[in-house]
Amino acid sequence: MSTSEGYIGYAKDIGFIAGAQAAVALLQFIRLPILTKWLGVSLYGIWSPIWVTIVLVTPLAVLGLQAAFTRFLACLSPRELF
Repeated sequence: MSTSEGYIGYAKDIGFIAGAQAAVALLQFIRLPILTKWLGVSLYGIWSPIWVTIVLVTPLAVLGLQAAFTRFLACLSPRELF
């Protein structure tokens, strides 16, 4: 594989990730009006603090998990992973 083919593949991967992140952002933007219409005021008032709690607790729950996986998986062979 030549260097230019590697750059093209890398650029395609970056474009795919950027497109996926844009789609997720658009869906999150559209989600609010849909939820407020379907749930109504009282159910949206219950859903909103639950969602905020999940969003705030998730980073705390995975704090340092990436480094732990990297250290743990580095010593395993591919056969041991599956």
